[in-house]
Amino acid sequence: MFLCEYCSRGYQSRSSLARHVRNHSIHRSRHICPTCDVAFSRRDLLMRHMRIHCASPTATAAGSPQESRPKASSRRRVHTACQACRAARVKCNGEQPCDTCALNQRDCSYTSRSDRVSRTSIAGPVVAVAPPTPSTGPEQTSGPLEDLPDCGTDTDAMALGTADPQAMLDLGDLGAMCDLGLSWTSSSFAEPVSWPWMHESLYLQGSPCEDWFAAPTTTAISNQSGLMASTSSDDGHAAEPVIECPPGDFTRTVTPMLPHNQGNQGTVVPRSHSEAQTRVVQELVAYATRTELEMTQSRLCYWRSMSLRITEAFQIGDWQMPDADSMLAGLMRLYERNFSPLWPLLRAQDYDAATLHPLLFLVLASIGAMYGTPQESRFGTALHEEIRLALVTPLFNVEEMEQGLLALAQARLLAQVAALYFGQRRAFSYAQHLGAVLIAQARRMDLFTVSRAHSSTADASKEEQLNAWCVLEARKRLAFGILRADVYASVLMNSRPLLSPEEIEFDLPAPDELWIAADNPSVDKFLTGIRSHAPRARLSFCDLVRIAFDRSEALLEMEPARYELLLFGLQEPVWRFSHDPHLFRRLTGSLQLPGITPDQQPTAGSSLQTDQLGAVHHRMDDLNEERLRLIEALRKWERSFTAVRTTQQPSETAKSRTSIMSSLLLFRLSFLRLTTPLADLHSISQAVSNNQTVDNRRLHQLTVWAQSQDARVAVDFACQIWTLLAQETERPVIERAKHNLLAFSGLHHATVVLWAFAGSHERPLPELNLPGLGDVGVSIPICRSESAPLLKQILHLYRLLAPVGWCSFAAAAERLLGHQFPGIDQI
Repeated sequence: MFLCEYCSRGYQSRSSLARHVRNHSIHRSRHICPTCDVAFSRRDLLMRHMRIHCASPTATAAGSPQESRPKASSRRRVHTACQACRAARVKCNGEQPCDTCALNQRDCSYTSRSDRVSRTSIAGPVVAVAPPTPSTGPEQTSGPLEDLPDCGTDTDAMALGTADPQAMLDLGDLGAMCDLGLSWTSSSFAEPVSWPWMHESLYLQGSPCEDWFAAPTTTAISNQSGLMASTSSDDGHAAEPVIECPPGDFTRTVTPMLPHNQGNQGTVVPRSHSEAQTRVVQELVAYATRTELEMTQSRLCYWRSMSLRITEAFQIGDWQMPDADSMLAGLMRLYERNFSPLWPLLRAQDYDAATLHPLLFLVLASIGAMYGTPQESRFGTALHEEIRLALVTPLFNVEEMEQGLLALAQARLLAQVAALYFGQRRAFSYAQHLGAVLIAQARRMDLFTVSRAHSSTADASKEEQLNAWCVLEARKRLAFGILRADVYASVLMNSRPLLSPEEIEFDLPAPDELWIAADNPSVDKFLTGIRSHAPRARLSFCDLVRIAFDRSEALLEMEPARYELLLFGLQEPVWRFSHDPHLFRRLTGSLQLPGITPDQQPTAGSSLQTDQLGAVHHRMDDLNEERLRLIEALRKWERSFTAVRTTQQPSETAKSRTSIMSSLLLFRLSFLRLTTPLADLHSISQAVSNNQTVDNRRLHQLTVWAQSQDARVAVDFACQIWTLLAQETERPVIERAKHNLLAFSGLHHATVVLWAFAGSHERPLPELNLPGLGDVGVSIPICRSESAPLLKQILHLYRLLAPVGWCSFAAAAERLLGHQFPGIDQI
């Protein structure tokens, strides 16, 4: 018996053993199938295997009955199944993810080969593109952001220490996406998976930023627009998850994604380190979810000891001689400086590792780590994925502790928005789960009711009054933070908001500068500031929304941040009239939606029967009135908001720039959603870009919509969203507004609107053009022949925004670059 020295298998002959041993070195083989990544020890075996994917013309010409049978279009030989399919004993097609896991929305992972070893490492080249050169390693960065996770870096910058089997496809070769074989896009009747989950399956299955592309078209984009990328990156602008990429990244050619253990041999993380990473992260979360909390000094000692282990496990800095006693606290400071301005839930005095609840402290550290070095970002991703598993569970033992109730809700909120901001793996799914759990917890806390919000402080001392105000303000900010996150998810995924503004029974929160109080004023000065910023009329938020919907009432003048929150409260009816774009056509027979165009007259009699024997339609006067009330409420908000802005001082406008940007984006997105069948557009765009079958009925409806007046209104709002974002990128970095999730979701929705409208019009309309970027930019007509330049301009804007996590939206636009909207005459 001849035994293998690698796996201890036994063979009867030495030749059989030699043939088997050759398989153990197959990961170094150069004979790799470019379609399914199966490796072979000999070239002739590879050529024989490739006949599976491409039938030979000579074989077809032979004419034998057996060979003339129709063959499957994508037959593949799968040598191993994923872990989930293997456990369920079902067929697995070996994709990343496989069809079964994608349909069931579960993780799809492959173990290292123990029996058959002919499949290459998952992190190997996914598509057949030019081989990597030594000068473009995964750790190559340049410019002023060497200590930050670069959007253009390879997968090693943000992934875990081990070779992640869910690595994203290299988007440099867009033609290879036709081989995905997504089963849910092949149906011509109904799609069991809607477009947000298709997007998640295609782009959000790996680590953040793995799918950021730099295809050869980027040079053309830069040359055509005549613009250079931003050459500066100020820390003052990094208060959002947005990174300015160095100029070299716009013209750099990206090589295929290399395995995490093959890209740069100087940064290889051994398997023992990956096990240490998993172990240390699990211990952190287990400690944070304990029922009993330690004393402050004991907690500080624990964080310092774990900081030492983290720096060693994740190779953060010089871990042999670390200054690691403050590493976790340093990550929390990164959160405070970069992420807190967008989500000011805590005061400056609250950032204390000794007093913060461990769960909240770890969430802050995981978010702050995303602004650190690649090694720190790797730790942040690992900690986020581990802690969100704990946060989606009820955790009643933590809720039973009074000091942990508010902190747990804050941790869940920040974990939810971090998943969306940084494009974490399965971000959409976890954001929805965390949102539902969070709102359920908030209702158990009576967070939105006035009975728990107010307490008598008439006879209290000044310190007690200040403490009571801080407790109340923290609850308010948490409540409105939940509302904002809920609306973000609703706008992005076109889903119904889970929280109604009718539930929020207290007034709006105080200004951010008063809450953060970085200068730490005296108690008397603080109380004076609270009284001076208190609204003249203490209206509850639910009453303020009711006033906005009442046609006979006028809105009170408020600060820009409060106008922004009011607009968030108007989004529930926006979803009601936007998620079903065929509502009025189905019920009234009218092809035009009521109330959008200024010159539109009431259409009460437009649904009268012209064919007494045909389909019966309804007048639906009340439904028309409700939609008109919504349109008038939005217009009332716009008039009041504009009037307040015209009377603002320039210094006040500069402070409110981020809030004004968010308000204008959400306002224009509201009208874009009301005039556009977004779900159909996204589904068609994904089917076309993946070379899947297009639903003819849905395509016909979209073609009719593209010729309507509603489509022109939608394109106008899409161009306004583009212009708002493009003009802001031309300002100095330190003066720019900080972009939140509405910027990227708005540009994502505007992209499919412009793509579909342009593909449906052979000739441009003189009143509709996409403005150019910069002083030398030239407006682009919105017509079929200009579809590619339109998308290139959008891609260039994505690069100027340079998101950390929302690379998936840019990847979706990149994939559309080679496709035009299929007119009804092309199917």
